[in-house]
Amino acid sequence: MDNKDFKKYYTELDQEHRLKNVPQGFEKEDPMGEYLKLKSFIGVHNITNKDLSDKNAVKNISKIFETAKPLNDFLDTSISNLKN
Repeated sequence: MDNKDFKKYYTELDQEHRLKNVPQGFEKEDPMGEYLKLKSFIGVHNITNKDLSDKNAVKNISKIFETAKPLNDFLDTSISNLKN
């Protein structure tokens, strides 16, 4: 991901259930190899009580969710293509 706002709010994608190797059928040196190892695409951003009580909380939190939309759109398109 090269989106600067996404990286600002979501420092990395969840690595909990990451594969050790690139899946079969893909080259080990595939430029997207690190993403191919992921079993899920979950971005985590912690929100503090101070963030929630800020007078601009709705605007700020909306911006955080907005930055995840391109990833959600990509995943939605990919899943839709699998169903067809």
